[in-house]
Amino acid sequence: TSDEAQEDAIRVRARLEARRDPLRLKEHLFWLMWHHWLRGEFVESVATCNDGIALSAQLGSPPVQYPSIRGLALTDLGRFDEAWASFQEEVADDAHPFGRCMRELGVACWLESLGALDRAETTARQVLAEAERLSRTWMQRSMVDLLAVIAARRGAGGAELAGWVARKSDEIGFRPSTLSRAELALAQGDCAKALELADRLAGA
Repeated sequence: TSDEAQEDAIRVRARLEARRDPLRLKEHLFWLMWHHWLRGEFVESVATCNDGIALSAQLGSPPVQYPSIRGLALTDLGRFDEAWASFQEEVADDAHPFGRCMRELGVACWLESLGALDRAETTARQVLAEAERLSRTWMQRSMVDLLAVIAARRGAGGAELAGWVARKSDEIGFRPSTLSRAELALAQGDCAKALELADRLAGA
């Protein structure tokens, strides 16, 4: 079950810390950052990101993605100023194009959460194109989902974008995720459908 997986993950972390195995611990912390965020455990995700960033500094390795994952969790907590600051800490120089793309993905989500839909759309389209260039399919899926939500939030005014997203989805070969369908239902005011999909996710 999901709870058993959570307990196992915590036990693995404790074991790696006890063994003083920083390289494997760093890898596990990276997994935990996403794990907590996907479970809606945003405070835990932020704390794990901070631990991972500190460990990366000790190891002398750049914490690519860590600040952006933290920014996503902070955005979901409604701590928007802190989220913006975290995105700006991403490893995003010319040697790390993936880090730069990850930062912009986070910024697109941040803008959408603030209701800055035009700016969110522009950024999401740029991330989608760059993710395709970098062969990061999960980022492409994420931005297709985000753009679909932006279209839904615009109501009748989002029809053109919705059509573009549908054509892009067919081109890339992605179908809307359950999470994005829940967000779409919520954006369209269908709270019952959103709750049904959320319950389905929680039971997965």
